[in-house]
Amino acid sequence: MRERVRSDPSKPHRSVHDTKGTSLAEVLIVLTLMATIATPLFIVLQSGFRSERAQSDQLDLDMQLALVVDRFESDIRTGLPAADTVVGSPSEQLALSAVTDDGSQRLVVWSFDADTLRRRAVDPTSGAVMSDVVLVEDVALTGTVFRYWDEDGAEIAPSSVTRIMDCSVRVTVDLLALRGSATSSRLLDVAHRSQREPGSVSC
Repeated sequence: MRERVRSDPSKPHRSVHDTKGTSLAEVLIVLTLMATIATPLFIVLQSGFRSERAQSDQLDLDMQLALVVDRFESDIRTGLPAADTVVGSPSEQLALSAVTDDGSQRLVVWSFDADTLRRRAVDPTSGAVMSDVVLVEDVALTGTVFRYWDEDGAEIAPSSVTRIMDCSVRVTVDLLALRGSATSSRLLDVAHRSQREPGSVSC
């Protein structure tokens, strides 16, 4: 005969209906609290990532433009004006006659093609292109592109190719490069060698 197990009267009897699970309202409250905390955190992290990207773009653009300035200054200081050797306005392209390290002649042409700054090196005899490099993309220009100045500090009109050849001693150009939210500007102002022999031409 099976013996009945009596419950201990000292312990309260618990019904299965007394055990409550998590209600939908509690879940919604928890999700709302999590969203309230996570949203500002996400915004802060996203802002940090954007700031880091912008700083990286700015540094890259500054370095790229610094290299362009160095190359530009080197070409002008070692070259002679050669505006009469190319087709087009001297305000849109800067032509220089330069001598390479091995003593050979070359024609260096700096130009703006749409929104890019380009440098070409051409064999002056055969016309063969020795190099053609896009140095900066997304370049904005201010005013006249290439500007020429005589020894008295007067600007030479771009249409006066002869005066540029004979009297120009300095070239300036304003650059404003854009990439995303990054901007970098440079004013290039470089003196160059003169074609003019002393006393040969009156400027």
